[in-house]
Amino acid sequence: FFNTPSLGKDQLVWVLTSQGRKKKRKKDANNKAKGDEGDDAKNDGDGGSNSSAIRTELFLRARVVSESQKQGDDLDAKAPPQNDEPRVLVRYPKGSTYNVRKSFLLPVLEPGVVTSDRIVLVVPETPEYRRAAVVHTCVGETFVEIGCDYGMCVDRVRKALAEVGAVPLVAAGDEQENENASKDGDYGDSDSSQVACLGVDKSPESIEIAVERYPKTSFSVEDALSDEGTAKMRALCKQKLISGSPNVVAIDINGNRILDHVLECLERVMNPGDDVVLGKDWDLPRLIVVKSRFLHEEVKRRQGQGLQC
Repeated sequence: FFNTPSLGKDQLVWVLTSQGRKKKRKKDANNKAKGDEGDDAKNDGDGGSNSSAIRTELFLRARVVSESQKQGDDLDAKAPPQNDEPRVLVRYPKGSTYNVRKSFLLPVLEPGVVTSDRIVLVVPETPEYRRAAVVHTCVGETFVEIGCDYGMCVDRVRKALAEVGAVPLVAAGDEQENENASKDGDYGDSDSSQVACLGVDKSPESIEIAVERYPKTSFSVEDALSDEGTAKMRALCKQKLISGSPNVVAIDINGNRILDHVLECLERVMNPGDDVVLGKDWDLPRLIVVKSRFLHEEVKRRQGQGLQC
């Protein structure tokens, strides 16, 4: 999906904007507070500790109109010249169109578009994980993060759902329809009876900090690696989430726990207990995003050997 050579018409994408080139530096544990890693970077060069990189930020959702070779309209004036790179004409939520560099488009795993009913997306690092959670949670969906820590990822997803409009399939021109679509993400906040995003963590101290930092986002103390904790989490989802069960689940149980713990958490998400009935009062998530270096390495190993994951 992500290596598709061409983007089809009406493909939902996120558009990136360039923040210019910066030098990548080795992580300094003394200078990085827990949970405060920055956004991802597009690497140029060998990816070493001092390699040059293009820093990017998520801008807006858009839909592909057509591929184009036009070199004019471009949001990424700070990026280095890449005259041979194809442009793609995209349409934004309110109907305006732009030609954007193809490398600055992230295809979205939109519901109903990909062939698989259930997808597990495994990433090794925090910036990729947070970006994937934001990009692939679509307007109208609900999101739960297991292991939310200080709450940054949950809050980013909430903002992207509430503040960045949906992109209708119809062509621009119906202003009222486009305006309504752009408001589809007007979800409730933590003071509402139901919400679109929920973060859970087993650490009361982390949840206390998350609530203080992100008062508009909902958090709860739950242990996703115990029978009682997962049952309580499902009960909380049925009570708090707009859809009753999450469409997208992100898992970051201290990111680099041993593989068995990560797989156990996945098993509990995909095979819920007797407290719910699948298809009646509970639905499995269509997408699970997992941050785990160990699982990522295992998936790559199996793929390299031609084994099923």
